[in-house]
Amino acid sequence: AVSLGRFAGAVVDAEMVPSRDEWRGEAALRVVDVGGLVEGPLPDQRGSLLIGGHYALGAAILSAAVPSVDLGYWDYQGRVDLAVAPHTHAEFVLFGSFDSLENPPLGSESDSFTTIDIEFHRLEARLVRRTDEAEVGTALRIGYDNSSIDRTLAVEALSLGPRTWVHWSLADDSHLRIGGDMLGSVGNIRSISEGSTPTVFAGRRQIRVDLPFVADAAARHAGGTFADLRVRPTEWHALELGARGDVWLVDGEPEMAADPRVRAIFYPAEAWE
Repeated sequence: AVSLGRFAGAVVDAEMVPSRDEWRGEAALRVVDVGGLVEGPLPDQRGSLLIGGHYALGAAILSAAVPSVDLGYWDYQGRVDLAVAPHTHAEFVLFGSFDSLENPPLGSESDSFTTIDIEFHRLEARLVRRTDEAEVGTALRIGYDNSSIDRTLAVEALSLGPRTWVHWSLADDSHLRIGGDMLGSVGNIRSISEGSTPTVFAGRRQIRVDLPFVADAAARHAGGTFADLRVRPTEWHALELGARGDVWLVDGEPEMAADPRVRAIFYPAEAWE
């Protein structure tokens, strides 16, 4: 979909299931972790609340049993959905996680790899109006990242990402979508200096990062716009025409890209696409 861009790897595009109109919960106790989830409606049926999370109980036990290993992780997620007007909802989605591994019990005596920490937090506030003919939405995402690998590569950054979109439902399974998004990031990137020894793990050189242009930049920003038209001329085929444009700004230096896309879908029978 042209609404997704600026990714170097695979993307998972998913939608959350509709909110429940009754309270429910679940809990899990496993060897590796404990976790739970609670979801239910708010008073007067004006919205819903969801809270969940995990904690690595098994990792804490392993770390206590093996002093040379320090392993841990936890994660959390939450959602609040409020009906603020007819057909209009305010949504707040919060999630984050932390993973840590110190002095892994693999490799040889020559290994210098000792620690890895990965931490991130995300909060997105959305205002969405949905009718039978259209969906109009705007959102603002706030993020915090703090990750490092053996003191040779570290990233600490704050990010701010607004986005907006409009989706019109047309006749005969057709639609038109337009929108745009931005992502601003400020923070520090610390990499190993020129001539230093890269991280070694399991007898192999693992990481060497020298990014003076990116690391020395005070801010790194990106933004894009997209348009997507789906038409269904006949019952046996559909055509999707899309275009996306993006720009990257690192220390005031712009880089631009254009991404046109065409998709043809054929329906030879009711059960085949």
